[in-house]
Amino acid sequence: ATFYVIGVGFAYAMTGTLNMNDLVIQLTQYSDGQLAIFAGMSFMLIGLMVKAAIFPVHIWLPPAYSYAPSAVSTLLAALATKTILYFFVRLLYEVFIIYPSYLSLFLDFVLYPLSLLAIFIGTLIAIYQDDIKKLLAFSSIAQIGYITLAFSLKDHSGITSGFIHIFNHALIKGGLFMAVGYFAILYKDRVTLSSLRGFGYKYPITSFALLICGLSLIGLPLTNGFISKLYLFQALYTNQMYFSIALVAVSSALAVAYFWKIVEQMWFSEIKFKSEKEDAYIYLPIWIITVSIIFFGIYSSPIIEFSNLSADYLISGYQN
Repeated sequence: ATFYVIGVGFAYAMTGTLNMNDLVIQLTQYSDGQLAIFAGMSFMLIGLMVKAAIFPVHIWLPPAYSYAPSAVSTLLAALATKTILYFFVRLLYEVFIIYPSYLSLFLDFVLYPLSLLAIFIGTLIAIYQDDIKKLLAFSSIAQIGYITLAFSLKDHSGITSGFIHIFNHALIKGGLFMAVGYFAILYKDRVTLSSLRGFGYKYPITSFALLICGLSLIGLPLTNGFISKLYLFQALYTNQMYFSIALVAVSSALAVAYFWKIVEQMWFSEIKFKSEKEDAYIYLPIWIITVSIIFFGIYSSPIIEFSNLSADYLISGYQN
C-alpha cells in the first residue's frame, strides 16, 4: 500500500488529478519530467504486484490464505487478488499506454518471465504441501501466473483469456476453500492430507463438490476451468509462444499430481467411514458454486462476451 500511495503521490504532484482519464490527458502534455513519471509508475506497479501476489512478491499470500479463518480464506481467494488484477490491467492499458516503450519493457521483460516462473514454481511447491490450505494457496500463485501471462501478451486474445480466468478462478478457488473450511469445522483441526482419509465416504456431498472444483482447476472439459485453459492456449498459439504453451501444459499435468493426492486420501485410502449427516446450510453454498462451475463450463458465452468487450476497450486504447 505504501509503494502504491507513493506512486499515486508522484502522479498527483505532476498532474494535479487522480482521475484516470484526466491523468492520461495531463501526462501526454509533459515533454520533460518523465523520470518522475516513470518512478511513480514503477512504485504503483510494484505496490499492485505485491497486493496481487505476483511472483516473487507473493510471500504474504500462502500464510494469509493458510492461517486466516476459513471464511476469510474463501473471501481472499475468490475476490481479493482478482480485484487487484482487474485494476492492474486497467492501469497498464489505460494509463501507461501513453509510454509504449515503458509498457513493452515491463510486459516483455518483467511480467512475462515472472508469470512463467509463478506457473512452474507455484505448482511445484504445491505438490509437496501436506496442509490443504497451503496447497491451495501455492496453487493460487500458479493460477495468478496464468492470468498475468495472458495480460502480458499485449493483444486482444491474451487480455480476453486473462479476464475469463479471473472470473473462472474466483469460482473455482472459492468453492475449494469453502469445502476445505467445512472439513476443518467437522474435523475441528487444520485439514491435512492424512486427516482427509476416508472423507469421500464420510462426507460424500461436500467431497463430491470439492472433486468437481478440483477437476475444474485442472481444466477438465465441461467445467469453466477448461474454458480458461482453452482460451489461454489459443492466445499463446496466436502469438506463436510455443515454449509458453509447453510450460502451461506441464504445469497442468503437475496440477493433476497435487490434486490426485487429495483424491487418493479421500476415496482410495484404507479407511472407509460410514456416511454421516452433513449441514445443508454449509454444503448448499458450496454446491451453488459447483453448479456454477459446470454451468459456465457448458454455457460460457456470457463470460466470454464480457471479457471480449473489456479486451476491446483496453486493446483499442493500447493500439491508438
